[in-house]
Amino acid sequence: MTVTLFGACCALLMAFAALASFHDVPNAVAVPVRTRAVTARIGVSLSALFNVLGLLLSMITLPLVGDRWLQIPHSQVGLGILAATLLTVIAWEAITWWWGMPSSATHALVGGLLGALWAASAVDLTEDMSLAWTMLGVVWLPLLLGPVLAFGIGWLAVVPLVRIFRYASPQTVNRRARYALTLALSCLSLAHGLFFGHRLLVVVAMMFLGAGIGFDAGTLWLLCIPLAACLVLGTLGGGWRIGYTLGSRMVKVDPFRGAIAQITTTLLAFGTGAVTHEPHSASQLAASAMLGAGSNQRFNAVRVLTALRIVGTWLLTIPACAVGAAVFLLALSPLL
Repeated sequence: MTVTLFGACCALLMAFAALASFHDVPNAVAVPVRTRAVTARIGVSLSALFNVLGLLLSMITLPLVGDRWLQIPHSQVGLGILAATLLTVIAWEAITWWWGMPSSATHALVGGLLGALWAASAVDLTEDMSLAWTMLGVVWLPLLLGPVLAFGIGWLAVVPLVRIFRYASPQTVNRRARYALTLALSCLSLAHGLFFGHRLLVVVAMMFLGAGIGFDAGTLWLLCIPLAACLVLGTLGGGWRIGYTLGSRMVKVDPFRGAIAQITTTLLAFGTGAVTHEPHSASQLAASAMLGAGSNQRFNAVRVLTALRIVGTWLLTIPACAVGAAVFLLALSPLL
């Protein structure tokens, strides 16, 4: 049974990597494409390239900033928990894509692990619920503060920059903003590949530990090849349903405010991941920064109903994935 669960986890992890990249690429690409900084084809190609570079960089930086808050029991039960979690996250990513709503793969992963751990303890498969409380304690603060901080910085940054460029022609401002958007697209994709790569590699490590299989750095480097392929395939898909929500349905921004939002997202993504090591959500940061920058305009550019639906999706992610993973784990429990 251990071998079967290990193989299932491998397949689910590849699907998760592809679908999460497909789901998250609009965070970097939607605004540059919407403001005509790049074409859709160039945008997703750049994003795919820098996602892979970020994944390779994550191999080097993992020992320094590895996500040690992602933990499961090192046993067959742990593999069952991981399989239930990955299946739930894949389902949630597909559902939110169909809705056209951005959501956090990281928070979906944590929610799934919380629910699966609770279900495992409920049927006496494990007694260690401290892992679940540790994850919950680490997640709730960035979940609440990250979007607020991104919105505030995006809104406030518009004021001094408008004064700085008040004598420049609109054509000059827009041209420079599009250059900045292209650069921010690349940097944000690099950040996604780097920190999402950490998540993927930690899940790989949990799989090997749960199966009792030894592994080393060479094994992880080898596994980077199929993971990179999944990232590329997912990114090239584009996720345009969510891109339309971010770029048109939620708020309409000009290239200038779009560049402010993207730079804010990039700086917060790198700062949160590299400095505080917190489980941030690039989706939440990107949407909040766009709302903040887009709100600071003379005309009403924000569609409040769409913004509220996005926030509702964020709040629903952890509990929905916890319930889904618990159901899957309970269904799987007789085999464990």
